[in-house]
Amino acid sequence: MFFVIGIGDNETRKAVLEMYPLDYGCAIHPSAVIGLQVEIGKGTVIMAGCAINPRTVIGKHCILNTMSSIDHDNQIGDYVHISPGASLGGAVTIGNGTHVGIGANVRNNVCICDEVVIGAGATVVRNLVRPDTYVGVPARVCT
Repeated sequence: MFFVIGIGDNETRKAVLEMYPLDYGCAIHPSAVIGLQVEIGKGTVIMAGCAINPRTVIGKHCILNTMSSIDHDNQIGDYVHISPGASLGGAVTIGNGTHVGIGANVRNNVCICDEVVIGAGATVVRNLVRPDTYVGVPARVCT
């Protein structure tokens, strides 16, 4: 028997997991499409219709939500939440604790640091090097 925690808020999910050191596995919906050479960390939840392309590495205790698209060669940190309908281009790096909002897009070869929030519908076209909330097209710091 194994467990997963499906709490959407990254900080809350991490706090609950630290309180309960259990044997965590992965929960993968049968309609998810997972390519070759994909590594998935313990405690990760992959929802219906999610597509993960080859050579992607997904950290521990992530949520890849309904119909999200993760292209090839991505590096996704621990405690990341990719919301429904979000799309990551190829060779994207997502830092620990980052939240990618509903329908957001991240261009190929972009690096996003730890603890970033990307708003719903935002389009990230450049590296995000400081923790903050980014919104709009192209994504900018929310003021």
